[in-house]
Amino acid sequence: MLKHIDFESGQVKTEKYTYRIAESLSTDKYQEFLLIQHEVAYGMNFQETSVKLNEIYEALNKVDFVKASAIVHNMLTGIAKGIEKRNDPIMRMCCLFLIREDEDEGKYNEQLQKDKVTDLMGAGYDYRDFFQFAASVIPGLAADLNKIFQSTSQVMEGVPEKLKQNIFDNMK
Repeated sequence: MLKHIDFESGQVKTEKYTYRIAESLSTDKYQEFLLIQHEVAYGMNFQETSVKLNEIYEALNKVDFVKASAIVHNMLTGIAKGIEKRNDPIMRMCCLFLIREDEDEGKYNEQLQKDKVTDLMGAGYDYRDFFQFAASVIPGLAADLNKIFQSTSQVMEGVPEKLKQNIFDNMK
C-alpha cells in the first residue's frame, strides 16, 4: 500500500529522515525553483524550449504554417500530456521545500537535493501527492493546464483526421 503525505502535519517521513515542509524558499533555492518550474510546467528545460521556438520561427519565415502549427501543437499537447510522469523535475522541485533535519535551509546544495529525491522516491509515497504539492507551489499551473486541455481539444475538433495525421507525420 502506498503512503501519502500528511500535509496537515507539515512533515514527510522516510526511514532515514523527517522532512519539514517549508512555506517559503531562500533566494538561493528560489533561483533553482525558477528553472525547475519551467521544466515541470512545459516538460522541457529552457534550452529545449529555445530550440523549439527557433524551429517555429524558421518554419514561419519559410511560410510553412503547417510545420509551425504542428510544432506549437506538439508543445501544447506535450505540456498537457504526461505531466504526471515528470517525477524527476516534480520531485526536485518538491525537495526544495522539504527541509531535512541536517540541512541548511538557506543554501541550495545540488548533491543534497539529489539525495533527498532518492530517499523520497524510495520511501513508498504515492507520486500524485508530490504532483499535488508541485501544483500548489507553481502559481497558476493547474489553471493553465486546464486551459491548454480545453484549447487543444477545441482546436482539433474541426480538423479532419487525415489532416491531423499529416501534421503529426510531418514532425517525424
